[in-house]
Amino acid sequence: MLPIYGQSLLLQEKVDELFQIEKDSDSFTRASQFEWALLKGQGHLLRNEPDLARGQFEKATTILPESVRSNNTIAAIYVGRDMDEDARKFVDKSLAMDPKNAKTWQLSGELAFKAKNYDQALEYFQHGYQLDPEDLRMQRSLAQIYLQLGDRAKADEFLHLILEASPDDPAATLISALLLIGDGDVELGESMLGNLSSMLSQFDKGKRQTDKIMQFIRASAEYIQGNDANAIELFNAYLLYNQDDISAVRLLADLYLRNGDGRRATELLSSHVTEVSADLGLSIQLLNLYVQIGNAYRAEELLAALKKNGLWNNPYVVMAEAEVLRIKGRPTDALHLLDTQQFGDKEPQGYGLLRGVLQLELGKNAEAQRSVEHLVASYPDAVRINNFAAATSMTLDKLQDANTYIDKALQLEPGNVDARFNRAM
Repeated sequence: MLPIYGQSLLLQEKVDELFQIEKDSDSFTRASQFEWALLKGQGHLLRNEPDLARGQFEKATTILPESVRSNNTIAAIYVGRDMDEDARKFVDKSLAMDPKNAKTWQLSGELAFKAKNYDQALEYFQHGYQLDPEDLRMQRSLAQIYLQLGDRAKADEFLHLILEASPDDPAATLISALLLIGDGDVELGESMLGNLSSMLSQFDKGKRQTDKIMQFIRASAEYIQGNDANAIELFNAYLLYNQDDISAVRLLADLYLRNGDGRRATELLSSHVTEVSADLGLSIQLLNLYVQIGNAYRAEELLAALKKNGLWNNPYVVMAEAEVLRIKGRPTDALHLLDTQQFGDKEPQGYGLLRGVLQLELGKNAEAQRSVEHLVASYPDAVRINNFAAATSMTLDKLQDANTYIDKALQLEPGNVDARFNRAM
């Protein structure tokens, strides 16, 4: 009973109640002593006592030193706690003792995946799958790695196997629903997400959910369904214990932004600036937020970090630097910076738009007109481009041209506020 009872107490975070088992530990068998050391170690981790936890895990290794299962169990705990170097020692030990243990190969694959060695991870997972094709964890791992490598057909194959064996599997349900929505089967995908949210909500009524994967999945499902208030609450609760999870940070920032809360998005990204500076998309997002609030100092700090990471010639980084120069009252330098960089077909829409805005600000009307013509030719069906072309044409007193661009924008998006404003003007 000890492993099942102990794990149930851990899931409910009832650490005090768990530690009361100590009074019976004198009567434990050798196997139960091993399980007890593992449970105590996890209890210390929940109490944020990593040194005491490590002591218990090391004690466990001395109780059953030649057991592959014991080594793999400890390795799995270390993997779950991002103690990868410690985990690798036990995985290597298990492989030396029994190279045909599927669980050991699955753990090897997890470590390779976390290190972003995806081809090696796939090799390890495939080897484990050959040894135990019925293992759900192995099937999940293969679905994940095939998605990462862009092999949709193989990912679908393993997701189908998982849902066939375990219809309520949360991770497989979430991924399958996303793929269905992406394929246009919105009704079925959203139905799967709704059922998933309901199931996890019932499981977590006391809001004491400790399984971080489940909590992330539930928050993601709420995010995709547009239940933003629930998703924000869940992601904030998740990040209390998983502060470095950049995926959760990205989704929570997007939730704040799509609800018009730029201040909280800025605070969130600023509080994770080390992780954010290693992620180009989030860095650009934070740079744009700094520009919007006029914080040139913070923007320049982040720009320096990006350039240090070798991203000085990325078009989005150049755009952000030009925006910083602009808010510092140096539009001529900003325009010069844009003009001296050549990105050809890789120049994003925003790059040309910013160039056109700067040209108008500096009274370079002929150049602004050429920029507009180039943008419209490159992106004829972009509402944003047609709106800018209309605004530029009004500035240059070319009202018939402005009307043409407004007509096109409203044809593309009848409810577009900027196009309606331009028409009113």
